[in-house]
Amino acid sequence: MSNAFASMPEEIRRHMRVRQELLSTPEGREQLQREEAEAEERTRQARAEQERKRLLEKSSAAFDRAEVPKRLVRVLGGEIRETGSLEAVRGWLATPAEESWSMLLFGSVGAGKSVAAAWWLRQSQARRKAWVHVAEIVRMGMFGDGIDEMWDAGALVIDDIGVEYADKKGAFIALLDAVIEKRCADERKTLITTNLHPGDLVRRYGERVVDRLRLGRIYGDAGSSMRAPDQKSP
Repeated sequence: MSNAFASMPEEIRRHMRVRQELLSTPEGREQLQREEAEAEERTRQARAEQERKRLLEKSSAAFDRAEVPKRLVRVLGGEIRETGSLEAVRGWLATPAEESWSMLLFGSVGAGKSVAAAWWLRQSQARRKAWVHVAEIVRMGMFGDGIDEMWDAGALVIDDIGVEYADKKGAFIALLDAVIEKRCADERKTLITTNLHPGDLVRRYGERVVDRLRLGRIYGDAGSSMRAPDQKSP
């Protein structure tokens, strides 16, 4: 017995003796392989869990910075009422942006569209998240600040389009069109809520805007779901 082996703690020496005994037979070698494979799998799972927690913390911090209305944050902290809109965004959550860059939720007041949008934004793994009410877009159009946020956010909610004042000069429509065009081109996940039917959106904002949204998903609270012709169901 070497001096190095003799100087080792008894527990380690016992482990090494057991290992040598196992290596001396085919059955023992097979057992060791199984144990080592199981140990590697446990290590892999532990690292995956650590990474999941890290991403969750980053996602939670990004959600906190998104300035979601406090009323909706409180709702998310409790038991959320199941709605068609919530079911729709659940199905869309894991869909890659290159397959479906946008989700338009339309329907009557109180259908749960904004709650579903807030739920999606919280669950999104995007590093940068933003919540913009349509009134803020009007302000951005007047003063120019905050527009970069809509360009660059990996996950963006535009809430309540259609309630803004319809300016005769079309400045708001031009800005909304630019935001939708860029985010569609960049394939950045975007969720939009409205009380207007898609037909009303065409009359209010023009065919060009709605055409871009048809490249994503359009869901109505009455249970209707419209997708691009070449889009497969999730």
